[in-house]
Amino acid sequence: MRDLAKSMFRFSMATSFLGASQIANLVKPSRVPSGSASSGGGRLDRLDAVTWATQGQLGEVLQAAFQVGDDLQDDWSELLADAFVPWRWPRAASQLADRSAVAMRVASPGEAGTLARQELRNKFEVFWLVKGARKKLGITTSSADLSLGHWVEKAYELGEYQALWVVEGLGHEVAEAALHSSEPPRGLFSQERTEGMPASSLPMLHGGLGLACAEVSLRRLTPDSSEAEVVAVLEDFLSLCRNNSMARYVDSAIEALGLDARCFYPDLVPVLERGLIALGDSVLHRYFWHGVGRALYFLPINFMPGYGSLWRAVQMSQRESPHEMAQQNALAGVSYAFTMVNMSHPKILENVLRHHGEEIQGSTFADGVVASVVMRNEITPDAPVLRTFVDHRPESESSVIWKQIVGLPCRKALGWDGSDLATVEMPGIYRALPRTRGVR
Repeated sequence: MRDLAKSMFRFSMATSFLGASQIANLVKPSRVPSGSASSGGGRLDRLDAVTWATQGQLGEVLQAAFQVGDDLQDDWSELLADAFVPWRWPRAASQLADRSAVAMRVASPGEAGTLARQELRNKFEVFWLVKGARKKLGITTSSADLSLGHWVEKAYELGEYQALWVVEGLGHEVAEAALHSSEPPRGLFSQERTEGMPASSLPMLHGGLGLACAEVSLRRLTPDSSEAEVVAVLEDFLSLCRNNSMARYVDSAIEALGLDARCFYPDLVPVLERGLIALGDSVLHRYFWHGVGRALYFLPINFMPGYGSLWRAVQMSQRESPHEMAQQNALAGVSYAFTMVNMSHPKILENVLRHHGEEIQGSTFADGVVASVVMRNEITPDAPVLRTFVDHRPESESSVIWKQIVGLPCRKALGWDGSDLATVEMPGIYRALPRTRGVR
């Protein structure tokens, strides 16, 4: 009965959002997955099949709103179900207490509240800089007519921090237009196409390319897709990324698969996991779960007071990962996203270490921090924010853990401690970066 109620709620919500998107002229034509549940499928019931087909026509902003509503109803349905089972009351009470504590922390007037609100502002800013790159740059031409070099130059006029995310959004705009043309694109961000652009712009441009490739690929799947169908989509996704990337930065594009899947198509994550096992590409598999971790930090529901804490994303990364490799890379992905977004406010991480430092020690959380610092140095070389962050001196209770997780490994990875960078084996996810290896 609970499953039926959930399916009816999701169906009603999806069709409501679709109506809103049609009114706003946000529907993208011909985007319903071929071979979707509308053409038959054993495991999807009819409501879920129609819901999936309807959801697939929503634009990204309405997709995010749909996921918030879906996650909220699922969360509160579970709490309501627990309320009728006495031996589950302690768990329900604990969950409600945690939500209340997070919401109160955001609203509190003290330092904890200030830091919590700053983190939320940072996340909102990044989300809308990526999604609103066109508006931020004042682009009025169609995506197909974009002069890439000109708009990259305009992005860097916004300042180094905003440029990071606007360039990623620009890469997405250009790639999305090309991917919806009549022929599959090739060489979108090749050496020739990016000639004269700042080398620091290339990792983020390729990240935007990966997001566009992931969106196009994932819309071909449903939760009922066969293993063969999933493997074919994964192979096509890899081909799209490789055919349009510089070899040095292709991994930045590939990692976006997990990010897009977990953010907008969470029902596909276990389906893709089975396909990745069948495909046998261990690099893509690791990158996928690192991308899932990044998505957990940016998950739409985690923007809401009562839900939006880093530690909730950390817990989700461990709870949702089916095996150790996935757990390690997802956790590194969470910390990578968190650090990239909040690097200019080191006290936010200091506050996390004050409350959860002992739980983080010895985990791949530190790997994500180091990878984000090295990536930031690749994108904005020698930016003052790097020194401010790495050399931050927290209060005494957090200073030892800060050195272990941030100070010492980051200084070594950047060569600030006198290490020979050619011999430094740095944890991280991007092989595109110099001297790095994937988290294992």
